[in-house]
Amino acid sequence: MFSAFKKEELCQLYVYPSFPNVDAVNSCYRITDRDAVKAIVPGLRTGGEVSAHEYTGNMIENKIDGMLYAKKSNDSAFKRIARDIVWKCSNWYSRELREWLNREAPDCIFLAPGYAGFIYDVALKIADARHIPIITYICDDYYVTDTANTWLVRYQQSFLRKKIYQTMKQSRLMIAISEEIKTKYIKEFAVDCTLIMTGANAGMFDCVTYQRPFKKFSYFGNIVLNRKESLVDIGKVLDEINLERGTDYQLNIYTRRAESSEFKGIKSIRICGFVTGEAFTKAFAEADCLVHVESFDKEMVDLVSGSISTKIADSLASGIPMLSYAPSGIASVEHLRRNNCAFIVDNYDCLKNTICQILDDDEKRRQISQNAIRTAEKYHASDKNSEYLKTLIKKIVGV
Repeated sequence: MFSAFKKEELCQLYVYPSFPNVDAVNSCYRITDRDAVKAIVPGLRTGGEVSAHEYTGNMIENKIDGMLYAKKSNDSAFKRIARDIVWKCSNWYSRELREWLNREAPDCIFLAPGYAGFIYDVALKIADARHIPIITYICDDYYVTDTANTWLVRYQQSFLRKKIYQTMKQSRLMIAISEEIKTKYIKEFAVDCTLIMTGANAGMFDCVTYQRPFKKFSYFGNIVLNRKESLVDIGKVLDEINLERGTDYQLNIYTRRAESSEFKGIKSIRICGFVTGEAFTKAFAEADCLVHVESFDKEMVDLVSGSISTKIADSLASGIPMLSYAPSGIASVEHLRRNNCAFIVDNYDCLKNTICQILDDDEKRRQISQNAIRTAEKYHASDKNSEYLKTLIKKIVGV
């Protein structure tokens, strides 16, 4: 998203206990939750400048932090509230941070927020202190989503909505990742809003260069949020087709923390593990059809309703045909539907017919592939998106 910017034009403030793994900004300043706790005591130093040169191949600085941040219980309302309280009581806006801000002299804040309420406070504090505008980038629908099932969850979500509302009202511009979020937030906040969708990784465009016998469906990504159940459905249908046709079509699942026992009895599914770098590129290019799934569970649908993942952008840019098995109405599915760039299934009853069409209809696959590449060039070209963002920021800061 910032590929059109010079390194000297960017600095970053972040809160994750890791080192930068790319040398893409002029300077990074890090304040972790551990730092925030220490800074509750007056006089203790909190956070500091870090460098990409400190990166040793491990994103997380130490194993203990890695285990702590990986806990599923971190998403509980209690822990989110506790974290916000810690930051509220912390003297995170330290002399060292102010000196760093004075040296870097930012003209605006590009805020990419989430479920943590304190992130909004950090942006608002710095913006007010330095009299600079905020540009807010919304990748997920945190405001409209309602998953409250206890009074504590209701309280946490109510608190977060207040922070989002306050931030939106003070934002000079909002950038939405999907048409669905853009439409909702313009209506909710009457804020100036534009669309910049997820950019594809470099080198992904049009990697389909030859025809080959169709064999492999491939899924890349995690299987949380009940995505496993949708993958199971696809595997069952492939087993049925293989039995009828005497074929060996496979669904390869590239993910972490998945065991074969979770897909017990489904012969077509292969658990391939998590791959990166050249291994990922090779596995991706060898896929005959890429798979996008989401859960049909209502609570999970609410959580992903507005987002469009990098996997979608990369898949479209590759030109490899895509099967989307997910509920209608969510942003990723409707984006694919509007541009006719994937085989879309939004209920189990249609899954077998659509998979058979993918296997048998060469012309339809070619059409979908061509539409995918056109869609990627229009919405997911990182260089074009970044140039557009740079133009917007220059206009806001008056450069």
